[in-house]
Amino acid sequence: MAAEAFDVVVLGTGAGGLTAAEHAKQAGANVALVEKDRPGGDCTYYGCVPTKALIHSAKVLHYIRRAQEYGLPRVDVQPDFREVMAHAQRVIDKVSAEGSFEPWRDRGFRVFQGEGRFVDPHELEVAGERVRGDKFVIATGTDPAVPEIAGLAEAGYITNIQAVSLPEQPMELAIIGAGPIGTEFSQFFTRMGTKVTVFGKYDQILPKEDPEVAGRLRTILEGEGVTIHTGAKVDQVSTQGGKKLVVASKGGERLEVLVDEILAATGRRPATSEIALDVPGVATRRGGWIGVDDTLRTSAEHIWAVGDCVGRLLFTHVASYQGDIVGHNMFAKDGDLQRYDGSVIPWATFTEPPLARVGLTEQQAREKHGDVRVARLEFSDIERAHIMLEPEGMMKVVADADKRILGATILGPHADELIHELALAVKLGLRAGDVRSLIHAYPTLAEGVREAVNRL
Repeated sequence: MAAEAFDVVVLGTGAGGLTAAEHAKQAGANVALVEKDRPGGDCTYYGCVPTKALIHSAKVLHYIRRAQEYGLPRVDVQPDFREVMAHAQRVIDKVSAEGSFEPWRDRGFRVFQGEGRFVDPHELEVAGERVRGDKFVIATGTDPAVPEIAGLAEAGYITNIQAVSLPEQPMELAIIGAGPIGTEFSQFFTRMGTKVTVFGKYDQILPKEDPEVAGRLRTILEGEGVTIHTGAKVDQVSTQGGKKLVVASKGGERLEVLVDEILAATGRRPATSEIALDVPGVATRRGGWIGVDDTLRTSAEHIWAVGDCVGRLLFTHVASYQGDIVGHNMFAKDGDLQRYDGSVIPWATFTEPPLARVGLTEQQAREKHGDVRVARLEFSDIERAHIMLEPEGMMKVVADADKRILGATILGPHADELIHELALAVKLGLRAGDVRSLIHAYPTLAEGVREAVNRL
């Protein structure tokens, strides 16, 4: 069969792929989109969008239950779990245009729906059709990485994919994994009324975060009723009387919990095994992650890769940033290439309160710079936090000996928004005095940023 030819073929339509495709279209390229599911990627349907919608519903419920603290009448309310799940799906439909490709077709993109597989260095087969490209962008994302635990497959489990659209609420839930996915879901289900037990293999929840701040978040979650076992290994799962028995070990201690459902939240694996990357000569790293240089070009000169399948920082905003770079580099001359820099990327875990970070943690800063300054500020020192009745949490800012800001971690209300002022400070190499000299409106939580850097 004859292949339809394009200047650029984008394999995967998540944030990274669509951003690169937009740039290519603006450069005048004839662009094809290849997608096995719907436009928008996993984040739209199974990740960021529905989980944050669910978490926000749980936050509103939490406020309603605290009504008396704000001088309002007491309200006794029980959540309608099915309606909360339906709300999340309505949000998905809103932000995704109900998963339709029509807006992309209307703007001149050619859409091929199906799983793409290389049959030639410049040609894909997609649902029986051939698609030829001068340049390719691979943006196939990731799938849930489910641990190999005896009996888990037989007993059954869910991942984030099923967790955002459950038809029934589990009243007892075990979560395997204490990273961002497991931590966020633990609080959501607990606030909905589920008894939640978390098993994390590392010594702290959120192992990439500052231990001091992650420990504070753990205290908050446990205060809400989440049972957390860190440094624990789940050994086996079995069924017992219609329920699921999870058996774990921790320092020689045997842990058991009988639950309705198990959520596997143990990370991600690249969705690259079905693409036949060996055909165009795209090299992968251990585990199937696509190898790229700092211009995001693969070992095949005509192919770039962006987003989670590259395996750097698995965030939608990072994928979009990488899509910008590739969209430029595909048409740039060697002297005008843009290069990926992952040193100043803010991120957040959307618990309540959220935990956000940018740059170096205290430990990383000490390892890299030796002599560092560390400032701590409790949210209870911020007047706006008391106005909101949300004084729990802390800010932690790290600087070098000259008070140049190297990184920050914030746990507290709106930390996911507050972190960006400090991200800009790290990006521009600002010192504490530069941030302190900026007038901050009163009374705001942002005043806490100014006060924190004032303590360096």
